[in-house]
Amino acid sequence: MPYKARLKQGEPRKREKTGYRVTNAGAYNLSLKKRGMISLYFPSGELKAQFINARPYTRGVSGREPTYTAGYIELIYTFYRLFGWGMRQITGYMEDYWATRGLDIPVPSSGQLCDRFAALEVSVTQRCEHEGIRASRGDVIIRADGHAVYPRDYAANCVRYLEQTRADNVGGPCLTVPADESFGAKLVAAVLSSPFGVGNSKFRTSIHEGFVDTVPFGAFRREIFDRVGMYNEKLVRNQDNELNARIRKAGGKIYLTPALTTLYYPVRRFSGLLKYAFKTSQWHIFTLRENKESMGARHLAPAIFLVFLLLSLPASFASAIERPVLIGVMCVYFLTGFYFSLRSKTNGNWDVALVQPFATLCFHIAYGVGTLFGLIYLFRQPSTVPIRPGLPLRQ
Repeated sequence: MPYKARLKQGEPRKREKTGYRVTNAGAYNLSLKKRGMISLYFPSGELKAQFINARPYTRGVSGREPTYTAGYIELIYTFYRLFGWGMRQITGYMEDYWATRGLDIPVPSSGQLCDRFAALEVSVTQRCEHEGIRASRGDVIIRADGHAVYPRDYAANCVRYLEQTRADNVGGPCLTVPADESFGAKLVAAVLSSPFGVGNSKFRTSIHEGFVDTVPFGAFRREIFDRVGMYNEKLVRNQDNELNARIRKAGGKIYLTPALTTLYYPVRRFSGLLKYAFKTSQWHIFTLRENKESMGARHLAPAIFLVFLLLSLPASFASAIERPVLIGVMCVYFLTGFYFSLRSKTNGNWDVALVQPFATLCFHIAYGVGTLFGLIYLFRQPSTVPIRPGLPLRQ
């Protein structure tokens, strides 16, 4: 008898309803509270003098300096991006923040904030990385990004391999694992783990050990930043590629070792991967404009493949010679895709292996479209808004 019919007649359930009991309520509540605990550290001295320009006019110089210092505007902008509030909301928050601490510090109006925010020339993410590097006191600086899980001995191994190899930057492979057990998450992980999907990116597709052109994240010798400079503040993506290119040009060495392997959790949905590929690849042309040695052939291959398709598809209808060429290229493409997908089928996921070549084609097209769209950044600066917001890891 159907469940609803049994329920209407008052008959008991065939199966006992599963019950759940919270066992970590205290720890969970504490973790939620910690998310909202924000501590601000200010250097010694009068804060008002550091935030407000007391002498906006200079004798003998026409014009005036802004009333509010750039550091003050960047502080407010950090809260603005953190909370996602409107201009007037963040103005009210800052006024109340200073008032509760008994400080007579004025706050710019919403109109002033709008103008000053638009004039900011630094990315908050890159600025935080730079401030972290400047504030560090050790000889080794380790960068650890989100969406990844690091082994317990990661920091110790970073220091050990820097000393053993005499390299300037060391890192390990990124083992891409599904964000959950859904089909989409497994498909995303399969595409990003296949040499057919990401090319000769050694840190994604192999457990190679030796000197390479780039590594993810990285553990650096502190003095390398004095030699080649900090991360490029103009870049939201490809910062590590661009920095590693400068390290190689300066005679530095970059070492990849499986001892520093990390687990990388990409997006859960395949549509999210396509959006991510499109937005990421938009930065390739601008990155090349900043540093011609920062991008490799694998970064531009999808765009070249897409241009071939755009030219060959209409030509195949007009030319009898072009049609078999296009068909032959696509046959080779899919045969290669099936070769890699069926060879590396993980845990018997035949459904993922059979769909993976077609998903890889969509991934390459999205990547190529983004690269071609990025041609507009040959003439102007792209937006520095972060591409992928933080996501909680599912344990």
